[in-house]
Amino acid sequence: MKPIVPLTERQKRNFWSKVHIGGSEDCWKWEGLISPEGYGRASFENKDYFAHRVAYFLYKGIDPGSNLVIQTCNNTSCCNPAHLQLKTRRGTLNESQVRHIKEQAAKGISRRALARQYAVGKTTIRDIILGKTWKDI
Repeated sequence: MKPIVPLTERQKRNFWSKVHIGGSEDCWKWEGLISPEGYGRASFENKDYFAHRVAYFLYKGIDPGSNLVIQTCNNTSCCNPAHLQLKTRRGTLNESQVRHIKEQAAKGISRRALARQYAVGKTTIRDIILGKTWKDI
């Protein structure tokens, strides 16, 4: 993933103005541009970023770099920092992620997009969708 550019105070205010901020436990929905996969998209200096990655960066002060930023609520438009967790690309899938993969696949999200999102191979996604693995979920 490309590094997130340092943001001005104006850019930060503009970013958060596109987030519907609720309670600390609620999902904070991105109200700007949404990707075909359902992820918020933010643009700074002609570069596009996933909104939840920018939210993580702004809240934690750490660029996630090549690591994944996982939405533990499985809501692809959520930017609540309490719902964002950093994971390495080599992490294994958990039950919640498998459920989300199956839900997203049922909505027509491509295997390729899901494989990229979870840093696994398309074969892994195929096997989950076809019930060859994670049969009990």
